[in-house]
Amino acid sequence: MRKYILTIILALTSTIGVRAQMFAFNTDLAWDVACVPSLGIEIGTGNSTSFAFNAFGGYKPWGCDSKFVGVQPEFRYWLSGRSMHQQYIGIGGIIASYDFPVARKIYDGYTAGLGVTFGYAYKLNKHFVLTLHGGCGLLFYNQKEYFKGDDYDSYTINGEVQSNATGYNILPTNVGVTISYILH
Repeated sequence: MRKYILTIILALTSTIGVRAQMFAFNTDLAWDVACVPSLGIEIGTGNSTSFAFNAFGGYKPWGCDSKFVGVQPEFRYWLSGRSMHQQYIGIGGIIASYDFPVARKIYDGYTAGLGVTFGYAYKLNKHFVLTLHGGCGLLFYNQKEYFKGDDYDSYTINGEVQSNATGYNILPTNVGVTISYILH
């Protein structure tokens, strides 16, 4: 897994040309407070555009018997004309796998979707930027949905455990507070 992450980081950093472009590492503080580590990168792709990629995952956050992992790529257009400066509008995606309880039910599956994000970046100093962002989109899901205590894995069709809930919803896709360290 580390080899794949390193390959992705090297591939993305190789897109930095001879001219100086912005490159930043970041973490989403909202995910971090929820005890779900996140790590992302953002690369300036033009005067007013950037590409961001964030990965997050957690196992038993806050002692809750749950686990999930996901990635969020996003293309951003910065309205100020400078990457990672003031307000932006973005188009992003999300792919995640999850297994978590809500009340007496268990939700175990995956989701994928596209959405629109709006954000504002506050420059704290030469290297640090605080970004507030929020957005929503259309999420498609495929999951096993069952009550605690049920032996769901024994429900099989042709020897395969089947999902019993699929569909889509308009939901928040990228809401948080991100702190970034700009390398230049």
